[in-house]
Amino acid sequence: MYDKLFEPAKKLFGIIGASATGITAVFYVFGFLVVQQHFSFLGLTHISIDFNNYLFAGGRFFAYFPVLLIHLIDMFLKYFSRYPQWFIPGFLGLIFLFLLSQIPSVRALRKRAMLRVRGHIQNKLVFYLLLTNGLFLWLFLTYSLEIVIQKNWLFKDSPSGMEWLITPSTDASGMRQAVFARLFFIAIISTTVLVFLESLRLKAKQDEEQHAAHSLRFALVCSGLFLVILQVLYLPVNYGILIYSKEYPVVQFELNNAIIPELAAKPKVSLIHQEKEDIYIYSLHEKRVWQIKRNEIKWLTRMGQASVFDYRAFDSDITRKE
Repeated sequence: MYDKLFEPAKKLFGIIGASATGITAVFYVFGFLVVQQHFSFLGLTHISIDFNNYLFAGGRFFAYFPVLLIHLIDMFLKYFSRYPQWFIPGFLGLIFLFLLSQIPSVRALRKRAMLRVRGHIQNKLVFYLLLTNGLFLWLFLTYSLEIVIQKNWLFKDSPSGMEWLITPSTDASGMRQAVFARLFFIAIISTTVLVFLESLRLKAKQDEEQHAAHSLRFALVCSGLFLVILQVLYLPVNYGILIYSKEYPVVQFELNNAIIPELAAKPKVSLIHQEKEDIYIYSLHEKRVWQIKRNEIKWLTRMGQASVFDYRAFDSDITRKE
């Protein structure tokens, strides 16, 4: 009797547990892509990362999407504020089209037009699948791979024409967010187009005479799905460069027995990673990373947090207060 009473609760907790496991796995996968690409961009490929950092990075990736939505709305409002003469006519035009679409004769005409368009695309489905696959491939090669080829920026002597990737300014940050928003928009549009074409393929006649054409359509849909999945998977990869924080603790320290000459001249450096008994220190001026044991450090003071590429955070001399 009691087992039957608690059976719905057991099923509910089972669904919650399975969902939590699935979400955790997704966070790990996306977080792995984010963190690994971030460190590849910096040039820290030899550093091992705690799995908990992958989970945290994956959560931050998905938590960013509300911010992305706000950014898209802000971009939309800025566009209309820049061209106010188009706002009122455009808004009135949308209202007029909405009211016009409510007229029965116009709705019937629109429905017939949509059926003709769908029929035309359905008859030429192989051509449109080839066209969209070519477009998906071009978008992936042109935009999704545009940023991820950037690597080892911690050790570059001078910018390579893409200094907006590392500049710690509001304008550069806005540009990085705009690029990521474009990638997200491309992924959404590609997915929508693929779903639309797949729905037409499923409605097409599949008799014996069209079996070969149907097989070709299926192969083209699968290749298009593969390209769309690549675009989606490259969102966290690009996020690791464009959005993932480049701020690290700014520290001042002194060694027990020896002083590294290059660091002695620049008292403020970045603490970019801690791993068990090892601490990784980066000097922006020297473009070098030092791996130091904890027991070799006499004292270490955290001065704040700043972008690892921000010279202003490391130029001023600071004396340690006893």
